Amino acid sequence: VNPLIYKQSNVNELDNNEQISLFSRLLETLIRHAIKQKNGETIVIDKQLTYKSGKTLCEVIKDTVIKWGRTTHINDPNLIREMFKLIYNQYDGIQQISQCLERTYVINEKSVPDITLLLRKLSIVRALLTVQMDSDEEAIMISCLNDIMDNRVFYQHPDLMRSLCVHETVMGVMVNRLTKSKQEQTSMSSMNDIDSIIQINETGENQEIHAPKEDKVELVTTCCKFLSYFCRTSRHNQRAMFEHLSYLLENSSMLLSRPSLRGSAPLDVASASVMDNNELALALRESHLEKIASYLSRCGTTRNEELYLQGYHDIGWDPVDGERFLDFLKFCVWVNSDTVEENADLVVRLLIRRPDCLGPALRGEGGGLLKAIREGIAQSLYIARRQNPDDPVIQAAYQEIIDDESMHNLNEEYDHLQVRLPYADDEEYIDLGAAELSFYSILVELLGRCAPSEETIKMGKQNAIRAKSILKSLVSMHDLEGVLGLKFLLSNENSMPPGLQPAHKMSIILFLERVYGIPDQETFFRLIEEAFLPDIRCATILDMGTVSESDMALALNRYLCTNIIPLMTSHAHYFNNCDHRSSLLQSILQTIYRLSKCRSLTKNQLDTICGFLLAFASQLKPSMMTPLLRKLVHDVPELTDQTIVPLRMLTQWYEQCSRYYTISATEEEKRLTMVLFQKLFDALASR
Repeated sequence: VNPLIYKQSNVNELDNNEQISLFSRLLETLIRHAIKQKNGETIVIDKQLTYKSGKTLCEVIKDTVIKWGRTTHINDPNLIREMFKLIYNQYDGIQQISQCLERTYVINEKSVPDITLLLRKLSIVRALLTVQMDSDEEAIMISCLNDIMDNRVFYQHPDLMRSLCVHETVMGVMVNRLTKSKQEQTSMSSMNDIDSIIQINETGENQEIHAPKEDKVELVTTCCKFLSYFCRTSRHNQRAMFEHLSYLLENSSMLLSRPSLRGSAPLDVASASVMDNNELALALRESHLEKIASYLSRCGTTRNEELYLQGYHDIGWDPVDGERFLDFLKFCVWVNSDTVEENADLVVRLLIRRPDCLGPALRGEGGGLLKAIREGIAQSLYIARRQNPDDPVIQAAYQEIIDDESMHNLNEEYDHLQVRLPYADDEEYIDLGAAELSFYSILVELLGRCAPSEETIKMGKQNAIRAKSILKSLVSMHDLEGVLGLKFLLSNENSMPPGLQPAHKMSIILFLERVYGIPDQETFFRLIEEAFLPDIRCATILDMGTVSESDMALALNRYLCTNIIPLMTSHAHYFNNCDHRSSLLQSILQTIYRLSKCRSLTKNQLDTICGFLLAFASQLKPSMMTPLLRKLVHDVPELTDQTIVPLRMLTQWYEQCSRYYTISATEEEKRLTMVLFQKLFDALASR
């Protein structure tokens, strides 16, 4: 480098006996040599040496090392290796620059303020890691983490966040807080009567008063939220967090019973670290899933202590936390719309090995899925009935459930348990009946996701055949049909009603398709008549009221157009040669056509319905379409968005049956066709 700047004070203090690396000593010697030769050309200004020479430092190094290499008195192989390494480095400048660029992150000038703020907040977080944090320090830490999450750089530059090891810092914060919490719990548990104090009131009765607890979980939830977002920004970030999966699963049983903290618990971070990532899902070890299975098994036999202390009744098990563990297993099994067979086989083995994971209904002498679903509905309706004693819809639905022979004693049982009702504006309230429904719904969905594919079964793999037999033994076809035949509660409110919901039936349909299938025409028609058509009519009823855009109406549309209609389309061949069920076919045609006119349907949902109508019409005889043609004569000429589906169906229908309408059609069919086309032409002419 020319001019060479070097501090004279540092040069004079160099000690030849100092134990430094051979490379550093060699470079030091070269600099000494260069300064000594050009001592007359140096100028001392403010205690600095400005080296003026015709040669650069690089040239001096090359000349000196080459000169040493030509001598014969250097025999040390380590010294020779370092000499040639030094020479090589003088000619390898471009490679060194490229290596530096690999570790360099380039940002736009507009991002400089965001980067500056990010680094400032990150430095504060790292500084607080070294101190014993109190409430004030924790508040500062939470504020800094929220500021980092709100920073645009957090989402726009996920690789930069990983390069700065921000996730390691936040993990360190969470580990410190959890360790401190465990120490506090240990010290508190050694004190007598710290969780509850038994006092004697004036009448001499024992009154149990729970000591208030100040749960300092905000810092942990903020860290978990941060790490969950970190995983979602990049697949590389997922891999970085996957290294901490064991620790996250060790602490996965905390903060699961609070609805407001959903997405902000260690288990949520663990789920985010493997979600939709095939490579990481395959990297899961049996010990990871075994840990979750052990927690899930505990949920099947013990009550939720946190909820019990809050006044909830004891149902003997914990569906709230159990649902969250089942969710994690589902993310491990179902990745990018496909089953990870290795994980699916392992999950089935773990669940069978620990029957308590299946809940009281599916293990041992349990009453089965249908009974469990009915009890969950009854419990949810009991709570809603206590909250709204004047609602006739809820009263009638609850009475219908209780009138069943197997449910007679439920009302007295709930009264005896003193079921807790929600307080005013109680956002943390949990409907335990709805929690049971969600638990069994997700369990059935998980089992359905674990089912081997038909291709695997046809290959004759014994593990796949055995797994399918096990799944069939857990849930019977009778229970599946019974649950699908249960009615929804239709209310005039925009929120979801209590009891059974469309999402619960979606899981049942998935299990039915993947495990049992629809083996024959009679089963198919029985499902349509007792389950599918009533649900479709519910959607049309909601569309006629003032709640066509309610949560229940939208959920019903999703359920029908995601599960029911595609299932009926894929089995449309069963509609062929079934003249003996003409009344059912007419009901299907009229009901589905009415469904296509619902105002809240999306374009994709309309396409799904149209696909079914096309497949269904292709199996019908021309005479079966006459009642629908009478309606279409009035509806189609309006040429609105709602007429797209019937127009597409009519186009295919007349292409398919053109010969029939030319030769064999009845007078009424010809007249309807003529009127239909005449009105269509008139409507087009008037536009």
